[in-house]
Amino acid sequence: MTAEELRIFLSQEQFINFDVEQANALISKHEVSTAKEERLLTIAGFTSLMKSFGIAVEEHNTLFQDMNQPLTSYYIASSHNTYLKGNQLTSKSSVQAYIRALEQGCRCVELDLWDGPAGDPIIYHGCTLTSELRLTDVLNEAVKPYAFKASPYPLILSLECHLSNKQTKRLAFLLKDILGDMLYTTPVDDSMEMLPSPEALKNKIIIKAKKPYVTNDSELEENYSSDDDDGRNSSDNDNSDESPFQKKTPNNTVSVTMSGSDLVQEHKAEQSHLSNAVHNSGDIPVIAGTKEIQMPSQIMEQDLSNTKKGSHQDLVETMDLEDISCLSDLINICEGKKFSGFHQNLTTSRCYHISSLSEKKAKKLIRGERSAFIQHTNNQLVRIYPKGSRTDSSNYDPAQFWSSGCQIVALNYQTGGLYKAINNAFFQFNGNCGYVLKPAILRNPEIVETSGKDEMRGNRIVRVQIIAGQNLPKTEKNVIDPYVTIQIVGHPADQYKFKTKHVENNGFNPCWKETAEFRLTVPELDILVIAVMDKDTMTENDLVGVRVFPVKSLKSGYGHICLMCPAEGNLIPCATLFVHVSIHEETPVK
Repeated sequence: MTAEELRIFLSQEQFINFDVEQANALISKHEVSTAKEERLLTIAGFTSLMKSFGIAVEEHNTLFQDMNQPLTSYYIASSHNTYLKGNQLTSKSSVQAYIRALEQGCRCVELDLWDGPAGDPIIYHGCTLTSELRLTDVLNEAVKPYAFKASPYPLILSLECHLSNKQTKRLAFLLKDILGDMLYTTPVDDSMEMLPSPEALKNKIIIKAKKPYVTNDSELEENYSSDDDDGRNSSDNDNSDESPFQKKTPNNTVSVTMSGSDLVQEHKAEQSHLSNAVHNSGDIPVIAGTKEIQMPSQIMEQDLSNTKKGSHQDLVETMDLEDISCLSDLINICEGKKFSGFHQNLTTSRCYHISSLSEKKAKKLIRGERSAFIQHTNNQLVRIYPKGSRTDSSNYDPAQFWSSGCQIVALNYQTGGLYKAINNAFFQFNGNCGYVLKPAILRNPEIVETSGKDEMRGNRIVRVQIIAGQNLPKTEKNVIDPYVTIQIVGHPADQYKFKTKHVENNGFNPCWKETAEFRLTVPELDILVIAVMDKDTMTENDLVGVRVFPVKSLKSGYGHICLMCPAEGNLIPCATLFVHVSIHEETPVK
């Protein structure tokens, strides 16, 4: 192939407008034989050139979006129970888990805070057998040194507090003492109409929590733990963002007012749920050794026993105004509030309020009031977290919530798989800074947003031809029988699936040459998921590799897709798919 022939190919097939000199430069770079001296491209050189082409716009892998919009206008990479290395019941907690999440570009990490035996708060998954971390270790070894290594844009610390008044004051002191000027401490008032932008909040740490407050009798009005407490230890009810009335701290103190009968009922319900969770978990190990370990129900029995010995007043732990002010002063643009419905929020809520919803409650709201949900996220941040029954730390599909405007969709970063891969790929967009600007259709309330397949016929047609694969890794078998699945996820009107035939006993260079075509209504919200599977007649088919692209990042032409390991999230060496993408627009038909 001459330089002129290469120029024509690039123009017609790759939609790249190069002149002859630029084509010659490509020949010099990719040709490995002596043909390079004659400015000719052989098959080997052409193969090398084609491997350099991807199917996504290269600019989108860099920071290219406007970062001066309000915080509510962005998707934010977020982690659930960041401290855990495994399941939600028995796994270890680790400072390294925070470091890994921050290194991956995560911009919202969670800290579950309980009274520590040495006077300093500890982090662990309450009422379980997960191990404990000292708050000081997490702040000193993870948050402070790694907060802005992967991204300069704001980091949100989502605090779930179950602390006594003394350790609440200690929490505020440690945050200010260790993080210092990194904390965003600018106060807010009712006149604020929109949140600051990521650009304005560069290199700042935002505290997300409920503000503790007292009644006229100076008693703690309600537990000020994060509004997602119910989602961890209760069944998947729809009141999951409501704070529980009573929580146990590790040193066996009860921090909020309850009657003795209420405590008994609360204990019975919690004990029943935890018992079911433990019996249903298949990965809980037998604990060996001589040290006696108390289950949460045993600890709670001690609390109840102590309750009977004292009067009702002995249960009440009050918090003075000075203690409350210490923490409240650090909570500003992410003040946690219970979600009480869209109509009430329109009149009483402020732009700096944030609600947390379980995935189940969020799904129900989206199904019934999608437009109201989108309107709500134009003004306020919303955090979604996994339902309480996901004790194995499995993940849900984040795209279903992104397409409704939810900004903080928290996943279990310690768990690999398809949904974590979707999350990883989605936030590689915009330079992996942890912030992705929401499409205009979700930021402009005047734009009509379609919600069903029958409302409008799609006007963007995307064709993806799966041509061949190279060096696909083996699974547990010596040779795999690969096939490829293509899926569009995102907007409810754009849900498509496609599957190629399988190729027997060939992971080295399987060939398919099969084409999928999708007609998309709202491509700005859609994500293309390409996965390689291994067909197995005896057991469940294995996921070999996956790659995910926002549809708005796709470009037409031939390209190689480097596959990612679904468990680890890293690229699989030399494993690729050779594909052709064609994108064109049609006039929409009502």
